[in-house]
Amino acid sequence: MTQYYGGSNSHGGIDFGVYYGAPITASMSGTVVYACNDGYFSSSDLRWTYGTYVVIDHGNGYRTYYAHLKSKTVSAGDKVVQGQVIGYSGNTGRVSPAPTASNPYAGTHLHFEIRKYSQGSYVKVDPKKYLPRLN
Repeated sequence: MTQYYGGSNSHGGIDFGVYYGAPITASMSGTVVYACNDGYFSSSDLRWTYGTYVVIDHGNGYRTYYAHLKSKTVSAGDKVVQGQVIGYSGNTGRVSPAPTASNPYAGTHLHFEIRKYSQGSYVKVDPKKYLPRLN
């Protein structure tokens, strides 16, 4: 992991250092509820920071987010199974360091979030509590 949940900047997920183009798989089975390409949201909408991203609803009050993808292989409404490739890692959206002409792969990582339904909305929770190998 290259960045943990919380901390001084209230980071809403965990970041994994991965190579550019690494396959990203669904952590659990579910239904894709969002599959957005980089540039879909204007910079006035905070979702633009995710770049290309996928959100899966697992039907149990939990959703997982996979952000900064180079590309996605699923669309909203698709059913996915645990371990299925849903996209490929990249550096879209707001990443640091930002990619440049001389270093086009800078900032490559997977931002992973888990959100739990609570009192009418989905609230970010610490993924380490749900991923046993990270504890």
